[in-house]
Amino acid sequence: MRGDGTAAAPIDYAYGLVLVRYRWLVLATSIVVVVVAAMGMGRLTSNPDSRVFFSKDNPQMRALDQFENTYSKNDNLMYVIAPKSGDVFSAKTLDGIRWLTEESWKTPYSSRVDSITNFQYSHANGDDLVVEDMWPGSEAAAEAGEDLVERARRIVLDRPTLVNKIIDPEGKVTAISVLVITPGESLDEV
Repeated sequence: MRGDGTAAAPIDYAYGLVLVRYRWLVLATSIVVVVVAAMGMGRLTSNPDSRVFFSKDNPQMRALDQFENTYSKNDNLMYVIAPKSGDVFSAKTLDGIRWLTEESWKTPYSSRVDSITNFQYSHANGDDLVVEDMWPGSEAAAEAGEDLVERARRIVLDRPTLVNKIIDPEGKVTAISVLVITPGESLDEV
């Protein structure tokens, strides 16, 4: 009988008897199996290259190789930012995006980093053409106040090159895109 008052199945009962009767043999066998399995762990490897799933004569793989030899082999890393407030355009969030954008340049093999904060905003100042990052940082924002945040919102959401690419039309979610070009010499690059 089980603890809940139902009869034990014959297989459950027999299994339990074997475990109790041969407990030392079961324990020793379990330890041997674990040790033997652990010995092989040193030879386990991981290949992050998706090309291992295709044969060398695969026509699509050959076309991709030809394309990458003509142009370049690149990968993208994308950070997606969705503030809890539901609005990307606050000084604190924009400062965080600016910081992550600057840190993303430290990604190995990175060749380009795009975000709304380093978007090159061009405007005229008298006879001069001024080109600057969209978000200059917290020091300049503190001086300009909320006007700078609203200016950033207006300009960024008005740019078709940004909307639906690295920011949604409502300004609730944005992304930082990192272009990575690896030399292809080692699997450790990935």
